[in-house]
Amino acid sequence: MSGITLKFNTSAAKLGLLPGGGVQKFVDSEVLRLCRPLVPVDSRTLVKSGTLCTRVGSGVVEYNTPYAWKQYLEHKSKSKWFEVMKARHGGTLERSVSAYARRLNE
Repeated sequence: MSGITLKFNTSAAKLGLLPGGGVQKFVDSEVLRLCRPLVPVDSRTLVKSGTLCTRVGSGVVEYNTPYAWKQYLEHKSKSKWFEVMKARHGGTLERSVSAYARRLNE
């Protein structure tokens, strides 16, 4: 038997913020939605990879193409789309997540 110990924050569990929880699924979906117009588009492969490679609810949004990281760092006009999304929509995202969590916990 392995010596693995699992610990989790009960407050996070109650709020649905654990991986697979309702709130975490909402956060991941909103991040994908808000990033979509900011991701560089050529053939839409990079945009689609966000949807295909992200397991919604895991807490990790992943764009997985051979050129994703280079595009994220070096694209002329659309680099660091996640950072841009946070700067533009961070407050709105926080408010919508809070409202969603309250509705789930009523």
